[in-house]
Amino acid sequence: MFTEEIQLDDRIAPQELPPEIPEPTTEQETVSSASSTDIFTEEEFYEAFKASFYAAGMVTRIKALAIREEEEQGARITAYKIYHLGLSSPYFRWLIERSGWLKDAMAIGTFVYFKTDAVLQEKQGKSLKDIIARKVKAWRNRNKPTLKTRFASVFSVPPAPEKATGQES
Repeated sequence: MFTEEIQLDDRIAPQELPPEIPEPTTEQETVSSASSTDIFTEEEFYEAFKASFYAAGMVTRIKALAIREEEEQGARITAYKIYHLGLSSPYFRWLIERSGWLKDAMAIGTFVYFKTDAVLQEKQGKSLKDIIARKVKAWRNRNKPTLKTRFASVFSVPPAPEKATGQES
């Protein structure tokens, strides 16, 4: 698959990643009145973070979305930063809460997507992904001139001027 070695940026060092979730400070406690059982642990959040990329890869059939072994360090650091953003900011708290409308909507949407895809495959022999891709392509090209209209003014010959015959109608 990939044989080249990935060089990590010196600014993203493994020592930035603490071994476990730090205890909330007084400032963090005032930001959140929720109990610690209402939010994911850092490890649970990372597993959900990883699973979301895997699920996105399954839905879109893009295998590269899943976090590969060589990407684990970068993924952990990113998840760590997002997790602590959720701890420190009430605006991003929903990212680390165990319940919430977004997670429910994602679960429902994923189920409906796969069921719709299965029905279309069985009834029409078409994939939902292919149908969506075709619709998106048509939408993107809706105002684009075709090759014929794009060069019509270059290759068209203007009409010949009418000759004056001296007769008026």
